[in-house]
Amino acid sequence: MVKFSIVIPTRERLGTLIHTLPACLRIERDDVEFVVCDNFSQDGTADYLETIKDPRVRKYRTNQRLSMKDNFEHGLTRAQGAYLCFIGDDDLIIPYLFSLIEQEIENNIETVCWNRWVYYWPDSYESPNTLIINDHNFRVALSSKRVLDASLRYFLNYQNLPSLYNSFTHREVFQRVINYNCSNLKTENFYPQEAISPDVFSALQILRFTNSFVHMGLPFTVSGISKSSNGAGVANNSEESQKFVQELQVKQLSDLLNVALLSLKDQKMSYHITNLSDYICFILNYMSEDLQEDIFLDLITSGCRTLLEIGNIDADAAMRLITDHGISTSIINGRINLLDQGFYTLFRVPMFNRVVIDGDEYGFRNSFDTSIFLDNYLGSLLS
Repeated sequence: MVKFSIVIPTRERLGTLIHTLPACLRIERDDVEFVVCDNFSQDGTADYLETIKDPRVRKYRTNQRLSMKDNFEHGLTRAQGAYLCFIGDDDLIIPYLFSLIEQEIENNIETVCWNRWVYYWPDSYESPNTLIINDHNFRVALSSKRVLDASLRYFLNYQNLPSLYNSFTHREVFQRVINYNCSNLKTENFYPQEAISPDVFSALQILRFTNSFVHMGLPFTVSGISKSSNGAGVANNSEESQKFVQELQVKQLSDLLNVALLSLKDQKMSYHITNLSDYICFILNYMSEDLQEDIFLDLITSGCRTLLEIGNIDADAAMRLITDHGISTSIINGRINLLDQGFYTLFRVPMFNRVVIDGDEYGFRNSFDTSIFLDNYLGSLLS
């Protein structure tokens, strides 16, 4: 019986997959499956997967190139485990910490998530071959409803939220989302048409359809960032990221979304615009109408503040755009003042003990070696 599904969507990244998949197979359990969804790769990925004989690995190849979101949807339909987790083809896992996950699940917790640690591959645009961790061991149970409300209103960093990438979530949660979508959005998919980032949007959906979740400090997975990563590619406007944008086929959701789009019309695409678009799409499709206007005002306020902080738009231009869309500048100014005064209590999790580890110094240069290093590191830390 399969208890855990680890889904690995991949596309044109054989160079990292050949290290990440073996890192996963270091888990010595028979109740775990590894679902590899090859998105019509042309770089030898299919041939490599044919060499993998471990029966726990289930391989699926599409007959045409899908969008990133559709390949995630494909992975959801193929997974058979009771609990699901996604990892990127340049990410890694820490088998030593699997027991912590299982302890929580034995207490009938539907979602267990963890802090995001990051491994920058040697070819990364920044901090090459560097591991960044926060080795603070904690556990906190949180209300999904309160965290979702704070997230939607204040544009919180989605990386603090339980998404497909940094959690194990029971499949019943995904079925609740699909049931809602069938009844209200006329789709049998997990993601609505307008969703952009499967990572960001899944975090909001998990919060909407659970009562609570557990957040742990020590992670089971570590995010890998390589030259070919979507996030790094988007930030650096790579050719692959341009294909990612073209495949989205996202229509205008509302005039409020246009505020964000116009704000960045002269800038290259960044995660700020994709996140804000997903937040707005979620509010329109999953929140009651009596809450939407108030949440939108807080979200646009926080979104404008973010744009101001990163220098993508000045204050006068932001206010002109807001006025053009019929939103009172006095309301926005008032909410910005409250935000500046710390009036709102934001969702936070401990992020102490930040440690930067040089891979060259400690002898790791890929996700497999880093997985072994972290097993040993945490074994010493927790013993």
